[in-house]
Amino acid sequence: MGLEKEAQIASHQSGHNSGVIHSGIYYAPGSLKARLCIRGASLLRAYCDKHGIAHPEPGKLIVAVRESELGRLDNLKQRGNANGLLGLQMVDADGIRQVEPAARGLRAIFSPATGIVDYGQVAGALASDVTAAGGVILSSNRVTGLQRSPAGWRITTLASTFAARIVVSCAGLQSDRLAAMTGAARDPRIVPFRGEYSHPTQHFRFSASTSRDASAGRSGLGPTPSWRWRRKATAGAASMLASWHRSCAGPASIGWAAATGAWARRS
Repeated sequence: MGLEKEAQIASHQSGHNSGVIHSGIYYAPGSLKARLCIRGASLLRAYCDKHGIAHPEPGKLIVAVRESELGRLDNLKQRGNANGLLGLQMVDADGIRQVEPAARGLRAIFSPATGIVDYGQVAGALASDVTAAGGVILSSNRVTGLQRSPAGWRITTLASTFAARIVVSCAGLQSDRLAAMTGAARDPRIVPFRGEYSHPTQHFRFSASTSRDASAGRSGLGPTPSWRWRRKATAGAASMLASWHRSCAGPASIGWAAATGAWARRS
């Protein structure tokens, strides 16, 4: 049995994201993030193939537009190689234009393994798997309490009370709150940042590296990250690092890594 807070599945983060299948290039070699990202991407592609869900791989260019960014770009490629990513290419200005004619930069890493998928479709397929196996998903059942019982767990929702031997929490940005209901420590807490995406409708200029038509675009685009910026963003600072995404469902979009300030979660 599955308990869904909303009337429809994938109403929150699962259905509202950039739709990117990340390659794992950004994460420290050997870290849990790196291992989960790379293994998860492989499992996701296999699942999509099994269920007939499109997951094209347009790849991604990580572009350096300033001399000061070239060292970080080299470091990023070393990370990707250490994480076992295949096909990473360091390309010059001409190579950038070959991959993405609208982009400009000094050098770039082309990551061919970066893909896109409609995660709403993935969530729908997972729900179908549950019901096909004889399970049931009860929507509009926001969990308000989790207590131990002799048989396992007593689960209270806004609609009813349930008993379960085992509870698996897949609550996304609310996971820390459900963990606290079990008596677990309140830390670590999730401090989410709101992603904002724009759908351009005409020719526009994107950061310092790209001028393009809204309907154009072969691959994803992103700037060379600053690790100092990432530390500040983790601490709650405003961040405005933009990237360009193709999409499986609808037009391409410009997405900010995080909007100003933290997003107040709904109860």
